[in-house]
Amino acid sequence: MLIFAASDKGGTGRSVTSSNVAYRQALRGLDSCYLDFDFGSPTAGAIFELPRTQAGVPHGGLHSYLVDGERRPARLDVWEESQRASLRGGPAGAAGGLVHGPHGILDTGSRLGHDRQDLHNAIRSVRTAVQDLAAPDQEGSRPEQLAWLAVCDNRLRELAAQSRMGLAKVLGTIPLDPVLQWQEQLLSDDDILLHRTANTTTVAAFEEPASRITDDTAWEGL
Repeated sequence: MLIFAASDKGGTGRSVTSSNVAYRQALRGLDSCYLDFDFGSPTAGAIFELPRTQAGVPHGGLHSYLVDGERRPARLDVWEESQRASLRGGPAGAAGGLVHGPHGILDTGSRLGHDRQDLHNAIRSVRTAVQDLAAPDQEGSRPEQLAWLAVCDNRLRELAAQSRMGLAKVLGTIPLDPVLQWQEQLLSDDDILLHRTANTTTVAAFEEPASRITDDTAWEGL
C-alpha cells in the first residue's frame, strides 16, 4: 500500500505525522518505508536522526530515480543507521502531482512494468490540515482567528478534490504536543516513560491510524 501525506503549504505536520505513523507501524513488526519527496528541504534525515543524510542523500535520491533514470535509489535502514539509541536495533522487517503528474508514481510505475490500474488502486493519501477548531486548546482563540482557520481548512479540502486526492476521511487526529512544536522527531516510548518529555495521548493518537492504515475499509480511494 502506498500512502501520501500532502498539503498546500509547509509547517502543517506532514513529515512528523507520517514518519511517526510509519515508525509506530514498524514497531508492530510490519515492513514500513518512508519516502521524503521534499526535494528542496528534506527532513527525513533529521527526524530519523540519520547523521549522513541530514540534508538528503548525495546520490541515488528520489529526484534522480524519478527524473534522471537512476536504477538503484538510495535506501537506509533506520534500525541500523540512526544515531538515536532508542531507534537502533528495532523489530525485524522494519500530493496529487506526485501521483498523477509527469514523472509521477503512475507514469513511472507503468514505465517500469507495473500495471497502472493496480498501482492506482493501491495508492492512498493522508492530508494534514489545520487544528481542530473544537479542541480545548483553541478556547483562547478569537472568533476571527477561528473563522480564518475554517477558511483555510475549506481551501485544503477544495485543493484535495482538485488534485484527485479523494474525499476527506479522518483516520485519526493528533493533539498538539510541545515536543513536536519545537522539533520534528519520532516519539519513542522512552520519551514518555523515561524522559517524560512527550505526552501519552500524542503517542496513542499516532497508534490509532497506524493500526488502521492497512485496512482498506477505513479508506476512501482516489
